[in-house]
Amino acid sequence: MNESKSRVGPVSGSKFLGFTFRYGQVQIHEQALKKFKANVRELTNRNWGISMTLQIHKLKQYLRGWGHYSLIANAYQLTVDLDHWLRRRIRMCYWLQ
Repeated sequence: MNESKSRVGPVSGSKFLGFTFRYGQVQIHEQALKKFKANVRELTNRNWGISMTLQIHKLKQYLRGWGHYSLIANAYQLTVDLDHWLRRRIRMCYWLQ
């Protein structure tokens, strides 16, 4: 066991596999959200040089995987906020095509 990665302490506020445990609930960690948004920005980059249908296909694959992984978190409002953010991002891609 790696002692630098392992610790014994309170569960509240600790990060594990991209999730944070606070107030008895599982939430998505802030770093995981930053990484998610960075990956979406990369997938919706207007300078990518591929067709919009292929770009949307790759984005759908990523969102499906991330969505299934993050289902265990109690994050309804976060999901709504990310949905609005994603719609703006995709709209930007269509406008600038």
